[in-house]
Amino acid sequence: MDHPQTLKKIIHKMTALGVHVRHTQMMIQADPGSAKTNFAAILPCLYLLLNKFEHRYLIHIRGIPACLMPDAAEHLDDMKKNGIQYKKDKECEQCKYFCSCPGWPFDKQPIRRPPAIKNIPHEIAFEVTQKCNLNCPLCFNSQGGRDLPLVQIKQLLDECRELGIPQVRFTGGEPLLYEHLEAALSYARKKNLYVIVNTNATLLNEKTEFILKNYTDHLLISLQGFNPSSECRLTRTRTDFQRKLLSINRLKTLVPSVQLGTIISRTLIRHFTEYLYLITSLGIRNWGLFRPMLPTDSEEFCITPQHYQKLILGLIRQKPHGPNITIGNPIPFCITPTIKRNHYVLSGAEFDDGHNRLVVDVNGFLKPSYFIPVNLGLTIRESWGHPFITKVQSLDYLPQNCQTCGVVKWCKGGSRHWSRLTNDDYFKHDPLMKIPHHQ
Repeated sequence: MDHPQTLKKIIHKMTALGVHVRHTQMMIQADPGSAKTNFAAILPCLYLLLNKFEHRYLIHIRGIPACLMPDAAEHLDDMKKNGIQYKKDKECEQCKYFCSCPGWPFDKQPIRRPPAIKNIPHEIAFEVTQKCNLNCPLCFNSQGGRDLPLVQIKQLLDECRELGIPQVRFTGGEPLLYEHLEAALSYARKKNLYVIVNTNATLLNEKTEFILKNYTDHLLISLQGFNPSSECRLTRTRTDFQRKLLSINRLKTLVPSVQLGTIISRTLIRHFTEYLYLITSLGIRNWGLFRPMLPTDSEEFCITPQHYQKLILGLIRQKPHGPNITIGNPIPFCITPTIKRNHYVLSGAEFDDGHNRLVVDVNGFLKPSYFIPVNLGLTIRESWGHPFITKVQSLDYLPQNCQTCGVVKWCKGGSRHWSRLTNDDYFKHDPLMKIPHHQ
């Protein structure tokens, strides 16, 4: 069924349940239309709407308590309309979204109260080693011989389980060069954690196949070039490109989910059609493009706002017809005038800068992101409560036009790392934030 008809049916059903829905070109707003609204009947419709259309439309849901939709809380707005009065109880005070959630309508207190949403990170990423067999110029982890002690990894995995953190990631360097990788991954599995490994997929052998097959839920595989010469130039390493492609195909049969990741370069922008053909021929559905995060004199990775604008608009046009392509590493949504449409391809800062993930540095301390070496502490509890994280998550440092922008929950003002590089301050503007917001 084509998406306009599906959307029409969902909206019609919600309207019948007393929900006011306003549908514009790239935004859907749903408000409970009455204090008598039946949340139990509405929620399946709202989740259906999100599951089918959250990557096509910018969806705002108003007047729904966050604890009713804990995995979609970024879509919820504190907009109290239609004369409905809301209240917050003691359980609300423990919730991550206490400040942004409207609470419960006075006459709609549930028979079974949902628990408050825990204020915890969604993911902990472990930089397990500095060792790598490649020499990529913009890698966040400078090469060296240091490894993260297994005992510390296990202690933090215990804390992940205790706190209820669902997901962990193992990266490097190249994690397949970490001698304790199997022990670390198997321990994470015993803790019932969702396990992600970032790898360049050039070291596949019988042992590494066994490890990835048995202990990994998702792989993010680095692919920088579209042919042997570009891969060699962009990684500064001569590797067997065809063997790497065979390894990717092999890993697709071993691991439930595989994604490819590419740093945005001028080569990528010039040869995007060739890259897209390669990704499609590999049968990969998810492809992440990443903003370069280190300053460089190389023209290859000096990506101007005009380059980003061309890439973003091209992705928006092709996305319904090809792989799911998103741009990670925070880019301000106002980099193009079509701010609300940028939600279609830009990931924003949700998983960066300490908003929803912490990174365990190879030196043993926790930090806000791969690129921000602020020592937050040695435990997740200590680090998540650090003043730096509290300030990052507040967004109070953003200019007023950001504060009132409809996409600030996803964009979050771009990159704190690039703010530091440009302004010598983590809490100034991202240098790509140059086009005024349009509401």
